[in-house]
Amino acid sequence: MQSNWDNIIRNTLPLELKIALLAVIGLLALMYSANSSWITTNRLLASLPIQRFKWKTETYLNSSLNRFGSLVTSAIILSILVRSYFLSPQENFMLDSSIYFIGLCCLIILLFLFKWLSMSLYFRLHQQEEIGTLSLDYQYAFNQLVGILVFALLCLDLLYFHFDSPIKVILIYVIALAYLARLFGHIALLINNLSYPLLSLFIYLCTFEIAPALVITKVLFENS
Repeated sequence: MQSNWDNIIRNTLPLELKIALLAVIGLLALMYSANSSWITTNRLLASLPIQRFKWKTETYLNSSLNRFGSLVTSAIILSILVRSYFLSPQENFMLDSSIYFIGLCCLIILLFLFKWLSMSLYFRLHQQEEIGTLSLDYQYAFNQLVGILVFALLCLDLLYFHFDSPIKVILIYVIALAYLARLFGHIALLINNLSYPLLSLFIYLCTFEIAPALVITKVLFENS
C-alpha cells in the first residue's frame, strides 16, 4: 500500500507545485530586470560580516525591493520544500493541496514579517537602528542566495528525478550548513558593531535565531 502511494506522488507533480516553480522563476527574472546588479547586490550584502569597509554596500542597504524579493521567493521555496518532503505520501494525496499550499505560503510570509517587525523594534528600542538595517539586509541577502541553490536542487529533484533521488538528504545538509554559516556571520556582524555585553548578545541570538530554528526543525521532522 505504501509503495502505491509513493508511485502516485512520484509520477504526478501537483499543479500547485508547477505554478510555484514558475512563480519563483518569474520573481527571480523580475528582480534581475528591476536591478541588473541584483546578484552583485546580494553577494555584497551577504558578505557584510567579513567586509572591512562598509562603503562598498552603502548604496544597497535598506532596499525594499531586495527585501521583498527575498521574502516572497524564500517563502515560496520553503513551501515547496515542506509540501514535497515533509508530508507523508497519504497526506500529500488526500489534502486539498492547493488550499494547503496557499495557506502554507501565507503562514511562512507572516512568520518572516513577524521576525522583521520584532528585530526592527528590538534595535529601535536599543537605539541601534543602523545595526538593525545591516542585520536585516545581511539575512535577506544570504537567504536569497541560499534560496537560489535550494531552488535549483528542488527543480532537479521534482522535474527530473521525481523524488526518486538522494537530493532530499543533500538539501537537508545544505540548509543546515547554510543556517550555521548565517548564524556565525550574524554573530560576527553583531560583535563587530555592537557594544553590548556577551550576555545580551546571547539572549538576542536565542530569541531571534536559535529558538525559532529548533521549533521549526522539531515540527517538520516529527510530521515527516
